Amino acid sequence: TGGRGTTDGAPPPFCLSLRARVSPRLDAIEGVTVTTAASGAESSGQGSTQIRFTTRSGSNSFSGSGYYYYQNDRLNTNTYFNKVRGLPKNEFLQRQPGVRVGGPVMLPGIYDGRGKAFFFVNYEENRTPRNITTTSTFLNQNAMNGLYSYETSTGVRTTDLFALAAANGRVSTPDPVVSALLRDIFATTGGGVVENLDGNFNAERLVFQQKAAGLTRYPTIRMDYNLSNAHRLSGSWNFNDLVSRPDTTNSRQPTFPGFPVTGAQISDRYTFQTTLRSTFSSNLVNEFRYGMSGGATQFSPDLDPTMWKGALASQGGFDLNISGAGVTDAGGSGGVSAREASTKFIESNLTWLRGSHSITSGFNFTAADVWLLTQTRVPTVDFDVVTGAPALTMFSSGNFPGSSTAQRTSARRLYAVLTGTVSQIAGTGRLSASTGEYVYNGDSRQEGRLRQLDFFVQDQWRALPNLSITAGLRY
Repeated sequence: TGGRGTTDGAPPPFCLSLRARVSPRLDAIEGVTVTTAASGAESSGQGSTQIRFTTRSGSNSFSGSGYYYYQNDRLNTNTYFNKVRGLPKNEFLQRQPGVRVGGPVMLPGIYDGRGKAFFFVNYEENRTPRNITTTSTFLNQNAMNGLYSYETSTGVRTTDLFALAAANGRVSTPDPVVSALLRDIFATTGGGVVENLDGNFNAERLVFQQKAAGLTRYPTIRMDYNLSNAHRLSGSWNFNDLVSRPDTTNSRQPTFPGFPVTGAQISDRYTFQTTLRSTFSSNLVNEFRYGMSGGATQFSPDLDPTMWKGALASQGGFDLNISGAGVTDAGGSGGVSAREASTKFIESNLTWLRGSHSITSGFNFTAADVWLLTQTRVPTVDFDVVTGAPALTMFSSGNFPGSSTAQRTSARRLYAVLTGTVSQIAGTGRLSASTGEYVYNGDSRQEGRLRQLDFFVQDQWRALPNLSITAGLRY
């Protein structure tokens, strides 16, 4: 939407919507300027709304602060659904420690930077230990044994799918990999609360609590150095470090207690800017800036194929899609992804004051790059009795008296899952950038870039004490 955000009064090279690449901390900010209309030629090429953050700087006096914000859930009530299920209150805490200090660079007996070199450091953490309530669905014991139950106008009826298959000369024994997986799922149900599902006689609901903590670190550093009375060099660096584990917010939590398919989110973002301000005369000043921002966000990069074929909840090295039986998968898909939008910019603004005129001219070079990475770590196996398969004739209204089409479809899919009847194995074929050949379940990397060079000149003329006219041109 043409918004942007940055630190130290410089335009960011690239931004989508009104969002800064790095979330600035309150104690690290000296001022914020927002321009929503009538922006000048020096910034009109960067979007309709300008948001500029100025980082605090040190001075000849040492100053600082420390704080610790604490939010406790002790006075919170438990939720209604946790109460009726007999679950304890979810933990929800927030701890936010921080400290800042700034002043002259001093090395006792070595260097005295008063009037010359200054520093500012701010550090903050946001810790949110908490847990969440997870709801998953699993097959009950009868359904695991092939007994499909459904409701009719005359009551609940049950059909033995394995016996029906044997009578029709079809596969009538459970698949060993799927059967072992379903038993492992069923064994976890003691770790939560089991609930019946209205109208569903083949599955039950498991409700359990698990960790979903969060930890983000926010360091900020600024340095200023007076090269001379006419030249001042400044630099600031901001960093957001999201420390993510499989039990943290925005990560991939296990679908059943203790299951191995879990993944973390890793998001380390940064911005950096350096400015050289030069005063050539009493009415001629130039500011030269260089800046960059970036930092990749990775979703479940730690997913490993061994998670799908270990001792617990083994899926034979595949993602077994058992959701067709109306239950929750044992770990979700084997897809991972990552992305980054990085930017660099160089700009120079020269301001000349002459009488009632303030003339500004300069240039801006922007280099914006983006990449997106996806990969399938393990292929997905779907189960169903496909059109044309001989076993499809078993699922007729004659074999399921009083059933609806939807109920017979549900019975067919349950049979397919129990017997391991594969309808498709879904993987990806990716073109390798280095060889130009397809690689099974290889990486897919998309890249894009923008290069933009701008020149501008502008005059702010105070024509009358109560009238100012701004005119400029940007190319």
